[in-house]
This record gives sequence, C-alpha cells and structure tokens, in this order.
Amino acid sequence: MQNSIKYYAALSGIFNQSEPHGDWHPGLRLIIPEERIKAKLIDRVSYASDAGFYRLVPLAVVCPVNEREVIALFKFSQCFKIPLVFRAGGTSLSGQSITDGILVDLSQGWKHIEITHNGAMVRVQPGITGAMVNAYLKKFTRKIGPDPSSIEAAMMGASFLTMQVVCVVGFSLIRIILPDLFALYCQMDKHFLLKKKVIMNVLKLRAGICPMS
Repeated sequence: MQNSIKYYAALSGIFNQSEPHGDWHPGLRLIIPEERIKAKLIDRVSYASDAGFYRLVPLAVVCPVNEREVIALFKFSQCFKIPLVFRAGGTSLSGQSITDGILVDLSQGWKHIEITHNGAMVRVQPGITGAMVNAYLKKFTRKIGPDPSSIEAAMMGASFLTMQVVCVVGFSLIRIILPDLFALYCQMDKHFLLKKKVIMNVLKLRAGICPMS
C-alpha cells in the first residue's frame, strides 16, 4: 500500500512542476528506490560511453524492474523536460545508448525467457543477450540469427530495433511502450521484416518525425 501511495503521489503531485530540469531528484526517488538510482559521479562517468567513441555523462542512471516504473519514468521525463535513453548491453557504436539526461539501464533485469512450440517460438524481455537465448534454444536445435560479433553482449531489446535479429525461430509478440504511453503490439511471423518497418514508421509518426519512404 505504501509503495502504491508513493507511486500515485509521484504521478500527481511532484510532477506538476514544468520548468526544465527543476528539482527532479525527489520525483525520481518516488519512482525508483534509491538503491536502484546511480547518481554518484563515479557511477555516472562509468556510463558516459558505450562501445563507440562518443561520451555523454548522464544526470543519473536508473534501473527500473517493471513496466509501471518505465511508464512513470516517461511521465517524469515529460514533466521535467529531461530526456530518457534506454540502454541494455551498451554495445552501440553510434552513441544510441548514452545521454546527458537520464539513462535507463535494462541490463540488470528484464531477462525472462519463455520457449514454446518445441522451440519454434520464443518470448524474451529486452535485458537478455542473444547468446543466452541461443543457449536456451540449443536443446531444441534452433537459434536466432544472424550471428553478429556482439551476440555475447548485445541484448535483445536493442538487437530487435537495430535489425541485428532476423528470426530463425519466431518471436511470438512484440510489445513496445512508447513515450506517450501508447502500447504497440505486433504479432511476429514470416512477414517479420515488413512489420518491423511498419513498427519503426509508427514510432517516428508518434514522435512527430516524418517517416522515410
């Protein structure tokens, strides 16, 4: 009950501030417990780079453990005008997993995997690596593919969005929560690549970006 009170207080009370980068620290602590917030300089500097050569020091690093916390972080971002960037394995070469805003680290959890249909279908959360998925699928003599050099470290959330994963096994469902809290569902099948293009265009449209033809 106490956690629920804190959660709804975070959404209705402290988020009424609208100035950019206001006193956001109390609001963040109402969403994420302090032990899952990394705000010390040494921690923030350690997340300032990914596998590329860019460098941005985040204001804080947070580790949400469920969708409710992710949704609250989106509301936090909108109200305090602080950008969020999600990071899993941090294997990006182009700076997609660094920010000078709030860095949302999904590598510490989000590792659930469910294999069905005798290995023909797999459902994963974004924090599990491609190599780990293949280890679970090995006994079914199946794997995801292709085999990028970063498969030991790259995690499934970013692998899907950057087109590293084309299915040899099938993803039963893609579910994405967008910054405006719209939940996008897409059933994966043999039309995976076409649907992925549609998903990316929906993301751009809802972000106000005109999709490329």
